[in-house]
Amino acid sequence: MSDKSPPVSPETEIDRVYASPFDEFVAVRKEMVAGLVGAGKADAADQIAKLKKPTVSAWVVNQLVRTKELDVQRLLKAGENLEQAQRDLLAGKSGDFETARREEEAAVRLLKIAAKELLPGISAAVLDRVTETLRSATSPENRAQIKTGRLTGDLDPPGFEAFAAPSTTGAEPAKGKKEERHDRVQILTEQKREANQTAMDLASATFELDRLAKDAELGAKKARQKADAASAQADAAAEMLARLTAELDDLRKSR
Repeated sequence: MSDKSPPVSPETEIDRVYASPFDEFVAVRKEMVAGLVGAGKADAADQIAKLKKPTVSAWVVNQLVRTKELDVQRLLKAGENLEQAQRDLLAGKSGDFETARREEEAAVRLLKIAAKELLPGISAAVLDRVTETLRSATSPENRAQIKTGRLTGDLDPPGFEAFAAPSTTGAEPAKGKKEERHDRVQILTEQKREANQTAMDLASATFELDRLAKDAELGAKKARQKADAASAQADAAAEMLARLTAELDDLRKSR
């Protein structure tokens, strides 16, 4: 019976490198290259050696793909739905752009929370780049790159022009600049309304949390005062008990 382990595929080796902790990427890559060279696999070693270390933000997205698989799948589906909704809107077709937009925002928001848990102390700038990459999932090419979990850099969300239907023979004439401007105004107006609503919701949530924090602080202060008063009363009662015990002992001795 052979005790040899089955050969590891190059794809598995590449995934292992990109799954490694950010600060250990270079060391893991170097170790794997040395192992492959020692095993006589020069071509595979050369392939691993050429793997580019990701930026911090790209590394975060790669790890989210591995640790939050269902949430990432939800994001990719939401990005696909939003892509179609934008195409429909630009084509003048009826569609539920608002719902698609909300679903995409919810998916991004959930993964942003996961990113903060994955990398405590993540800077606002890095989190912004992570967010932009997640929002780029409205592009098929970007969705395909995100799914690999091997990003080395950030991805940018596509512009609205990317969703314009390609011209084909026999197709309806392209819209004039005025009509395109009108469509873009509608889209941006809808996005502004969504952003305004989100800002209002967050401001309301912040106010409520601040109020609860102040109430909790006041409640804690009152509780401490009551605890101090109870402690003082307990001390006085203990002193009274000691005095009464002593007096009782004296009376018993004098009998």
